[in-house]
Amino acid sequence: MAKKFYSIKRIKGVDAQFKILLGGRNIGKSYAVKHDVLKECYKHGKEFVYLRRWEEDIKTKYAEQYFTDVDVKSITDGNYSNVYIWQGKIYFANFDEKGKVSDKMLIGYSHSLNQAERYKSQIFPKVNYIIFEEFITDRIYLQNEPNTLQEYVSTIFRTRTGVVYLVGNTISKLCPYFNEWKLDKVERMKTHEINVFENETVVVLDNETTTVVVRVAVEMCGAETILSKMAFGDSANMIIKNTWRSRTVPIIDKKTLEESEEVYSLYVVAENLKFKMTLLVHENKPFWYVVPQTKQLRYPEHERIITDEVSMYPLHTCTFAPLNERETYAFGLILQKKIYYCSNACGSDFEQVLKKYHMLK
Repeated sequence: MAKKFYSIKRIKGVDAQFKILLGGRNIGKSYAVKHDVLKECYKHGKEFVYLRRWEEDIKTKYAEQYFTDVDVKSITDGNYSNVYIWQGKIYFANFDEKGKVSDKMLIGYSHSLNQAERYKSQIFPKVNYIIFEEFITDRIYLQNEPNTLQEYVSTIFRTRTGVVYLVGNTISKLCPYFNEWKLDKVERMKTHEINVFENETVVVLDNETTTVVVRVAVEMCGAETILSKMAFGDSANMIIKNTWRSRTVPIIDKKTLEESEEVYSLYVVAENLKFKMTLLVHENKPFWYVVPQTKQLRYPEHERIITDEVSMYPLHTCTFAPLNERETYAFGLILQKKIYYCSNACGSDFEQVLKKYHMLK
């Protein structure tokens, strides 16, 4: 029986300038996007940009490898056989018996977001699509990355409109795009679900002010058949079951939790994630207990909060900077890994937050 991979058909039909494809590995998200974009570019004489976060990722050998699974002959009606990249330009190409390019057609460019300034003086009048691969990471994002991407997109399209595909695996919910673009339903989306978020912006055209609606469509991608037969444990939930990745973390039992005494609490905010940390004592042994904070705080100005947002309130700090000796001791417990969680999912997300705040390597 033929394997059924993810199809781009549904989100392609959604009227949106930004289209985010989320899901586990090996379901065919990347293949579906690049195959469709290459086909559209060849058919209509348009071009695209293959975008990655870091310059290292677009080096020729890595960038060409990204396209090796594409059936170029089928897309080009047999006129070309390969994707060839030279000096940041992407071509459909044929090679002679000596391995040299005998014929080529420009179809796009490979760019890195960390070099966005480099492209501002250039023009790309035929580019209709941008494919931003692996936009979700469990490592480091660029500073103010969502804004950098929007500025880069404006550089590419100028006064035109195009389609930006952001392709990401469900490896970490801590993502600045979710917070900056107010994609508040993303973490709870189910497989095959599509949500569209609208943002209004004001532009000046022909000396007149006009309101433009920018739409962001998000799909939690799925496929009928998952390729990997080698996944097991927590990783299998992301790869096979198409859920957000989680790892095994220390979880406290209900009995110990009930017998513990609460002595202190605070809240931690990072991007789109919020948590409550409670300092508990059980049999004279202190430890932290962490749960997601799903409700809005009624009086946040009076709460102790670790936040990545600018705040003038005296109880708010942008890092785990202790306000007194008691906090110095309490924060030391985190470094000693005396911390427990309500679930593996909560712990996996919070450990990403601790990395962001340099409390965990």
